[in-house]
Amino acid sequence: MQKIHWRQLVLGAEIILLFGVGFLPQFLNITANVTVSFVCALQVQAFRKIKGSIYASIMCIGDIRSGAEAFCRCCVTRNKNDLRKFFSYLGIVLLFGAGACAEKRLSGSLA
Repeated sequence: MQKIHWRQLVLGAEIILLFGVGFLPQFLNITANVTVSFVCALQVQAFRKIKGSIYASIMCIGDIRSGAEAFCRCCVTRNKNDLRKFFSYLGIVLLFGAGACAEKRLSGSLA
């Protein structure tokens, strides 16, 4: 257990739960919804920061705001740390968008 961080255990539990939700029959939609909501709560609680900056891992609105704030602060102060934060937030938002597009493409081709 010394080599496994508690966040890795949380991530493993999330993978197992979400994989299981995929096999639930239609009449258990409420159970699926509760399970996905629980996994989102785990995600928000366990993964709060990246490189010391607070971020939201299941939604990108706050990350867009924080990135814009870091960019504006960088433009005013010329602080390179703020520029790094901006690019970190930009990367998070772009990856979130890429994942959403990939999911849309996959679900569209499977339907």
